[in-house]
Formats: sequence, C-alpha cells, structure tokens
Amino acid sequence: MDKDYDGRITVDEFINVFLEAEEILNAKIKEIRNIIEDQHRQRNEAFMKLEEIKNTENLNNFGICQNSILNVTAVQINDLVIPDFNAFYTLMECNEQSSKSGIHNFGDVRIDFSTTLYL
Repeated sequence: MDKDYDGRITVDEFINVFLEAEEILNAKIKEIRNIIEDQHRQRNEAFMKLEEIKNTENLNNFGICQNSILNVTAVQINDLVIPDFNAFYTLMECNEQSSKSGIHNFGDVRIDFSTTLYL
C-alpha cells in the first residue's frame, strides 16, 4: 500500500489500492458470471438434445433402442466341462438372431470370438 515507500500510508494511497482491488474483483466476478452463463447455456442445449432423442428413438420391450448394435466378445471362459468331446463352439443368441463361432479344440490356449448382433 505504501506506494512511495516513505513508511507511511496516506489516505490517497489506501483509497487507490482499495479501488484497484475492487476493479480486479469486479473483473473476476464478471468473468465468473460469463462462465456460469455459458455453462447454463450448454446445460440447456444438452437437455434439449436429450428431449429430442427421447422423442425420436423407439425402444423395444427391454428398453433398448431399436436398430442398436451389440458387439459381443468372449473374454474369458471358466469351469468349462466337456464330457466326451474334445471340441466346442461358442453360440451367442439375441432375439431371433444367433452367431456361432467356429469349432475350437479343447487344448486351444486362446479362443478369439467376436460377433455383432443387431437389436
């Protein structure tokens, strides 16, 4: 506050520092208000887009949007019991669709199977 470094703070120095601080704070308040206004605008746009999507999408009995695509990947198989066979396959079914993998040998270390089902 002591602008002229004379060891004393005059009333003018105090007022000037106070006014500068007030100006800085007012600028920050204005900036934050603009940010808040922008956030409200973005939020309203997101809600409008959500409502538009809700009105245009068709859901099946399970609440899944029709014409959705489900990508399925078999990641891990545990406790697989194959009584009299040394080979097996993976079958994925959804509604009336099914996707069957190729035949796998029981000794295969890694089994890769991915499929796409249309809902």
